[in-house]
Amino acid sequence: MRRTPPAAVIRRVALSCALLAGVTTAAAAAWGPAAKAGAAAMRADALVARRGGTGTHAAKPRRHRPPLPVAKVPRRLPARGVDVDHQFILRPALPGPHALSRRKAITLAHTYVNHTYPPGRALFATLTVPGTIPPPHSKLPYDEIASKHVWIVVVTALHPFNASEGGPAGSHAYVEARHLVVALDARTGAFVRGFETK
Repeated sequence: MRRTPPAAVIRRVALSCALLAGVTTAAAAAWGPAAKAGAAAMRADALVARRGGTGTHAAKPRRHRPPLPVAKVPRRLPARGVDVDHQFILRPALPGPHALSRRKAITLAHTYVNHTYPPGRALFATLTVPGTIPPPHSKLPYDEIASKHVWIVVVTALHPFNASEGGPAGSHAYVEARHLVVALDARTGAFVRGFETK
């Protein structure tokens, strides 16, 4: 004698078919309250997973993308940040309520460069200088610069000039540069770092 499947089994099978066929929530709800609740739970899990959460079906963790290697400071920073000449890492950030204004940062930066140069452009960022980060368990004092909020002001020189390439002491390695970059503390305007780029 042929057995009739329990009602719960019929509802689960119907829900699976409806979801596989791309049937809308309204259509799936026609199978009853249990089917509607199941569909809602699956949608919630999918949404959490897409947002990187830990639902029933957790998404794969996002890999940390390294900063993009560049030879000069771009006009806009990508989300992953940039690594200027493998020495200065800049990542995008938003100025807080106590940060200096863009205009004030540009004005202050020009006190560190030739006053005849035209006004520069400024962007807000976090600055990390890997060469200032001490090795693990180091007891030596380091002037560490890591994820520091700064205004980056880029000034274009009137003519190209020779700049140190940042090689070892006494190497006398020079490259032709065109831009002077001044990093200022986002709140106080204090000088943090200066470097040149092509």
